[in-house]
Amino acid sequence: AGMPVGAAMQVVYAFHMPLFFVISGFLARKESLPLAGWGKLLYRKTTGLLVPYVLFALICFYVEGGPWSILADIAYGSRNALYPHSSQLWFLPCLFLSVLLFQLCQNLIGMLPAKAKLPLYLAAGLFLFCAGAWFSAGRIAEIGWPFSLNVAFMGTSFMFLGWGFRFLYEKYLRNQKLLFWLVLCLSLGLGVVSVFLNRAALEEGPFHLVSMATADYGNPLLFYLTAGLLSLAVLLLSTVVNNPVCAFIGRNTLVILCASSLLMAAVYDGLAAAGLREMLTDWRGAETILVTGLVLGLAVPLIYLLNWFAPNLAGKAERNSRP
Repeated sequence: AGMPVGAAMQVVYAFHMPLFFVISGFLARKESLPLAGWGKLLYRKTTGLLVPYVLFALICFYVEGGPWSILADIAYGSRNALYPHSSQLWFLPCLFLSVLLFQLCQNLIGMLPAKAKLPLYLAAGLFLFCAGAWFSAGRIAEIGWPFSLNVAFMGTSFMFLGWGFRFLYEKYLRNQKLLFWLVLCLSLGLGVVSVFLNRAALEEGPFHLVSMATADYGNPLLFYLTAGLLSLAVLLLSTVVNNPVCAFIGRNTLVILCASSLLMAAVYDGLAAAGLREMLTDWRGAETILVTGLVLGLAVPLIYLLNWFAPNLAGKAERNSRP
């Protein structure tokens, strides 16, 4: 029962964090910002990313009763600094830096003639990928850089990739159904194959998993290829799947991500109290499915409560009764 779960984990871990950056680039506006626009961007991303980060980190600190030194770890913001109390939150300050880097590149490139822009966008994405690949696990201190800046370089390169995917979709794929499905199937198939090509470069752990959180990419080129192909497949699939459950999860990913460790701990405590924890250890696949379902189930009322009573924790500036 362990092998299918291990294979599924390899595929999911290969692209699930890069996907957030790709989506951010796919949805980003392609425009330079004036000085006043930078102020609005900083305010929007601070309230939408850093405020939930700090609040959820403090909640984890209070619930788990860690030492006061955790406050310095929260300020540092890398995954290994936050481990084990709130390590899942590393993504928020990292995305904050990636958004600012992406916008800075847009402003600098936006000042140049139109003919020079596309090559410079490609060069910027390549440079950021190389910086992220160079400052990866094994080349830097184990704690990582503040706010996972080294990972933010790689994340920003994925934002450029997402921007390119939007251009590809709008210009070539949106109205060409045959080409659309051909690209979707090829990106999905080649992406899954490339997951296992990168497996040999990931020496640690029983499942040889990619960990963007700690900049452990295995082979950086294979990692980027895999994450890009599978992210493209998910983006294309999302344009044809109109599922309210998926839409709900997509709109509220931030809450699910931030509260996942607390909800998972509650689920495991409940299973242990019911005498089911030991029984499920022999059925890893069933345990994974059950725990994931229970975590998502507990997240639903939490999402509604936060959207109504504490929208800042949900990354929203004002109360909203419709999550």
